[in-house]
Amino acid sequence: MKFESRLQTESEMLQSASSETEARAIIQGHSTWSLKNMVSALSVMEVLNTPEENMRLRLAKQELKSRKVGG
Repeated sequence: MKFESRLQTESEMLQSASSETEARAIIQGHSTWSLKNMVSALSVMEVLNTPEENMRLRLAKQELKSRKVGG
């Protein structure tokens, strides 16, 4: 139950982020495995994604790429 409420809270935070900078800061707080799972889930049917989900997908891909280059 805690896990579901935590996910809901993070999802709400991303949706309410007023700028891409705020959303990027939220994405950077996720673990690498979490970002990989997010990219995998959001890439399955990209056509059906909302604009917020597309932004989250793009930011997650960028974050994973920066971690790969930096680490």
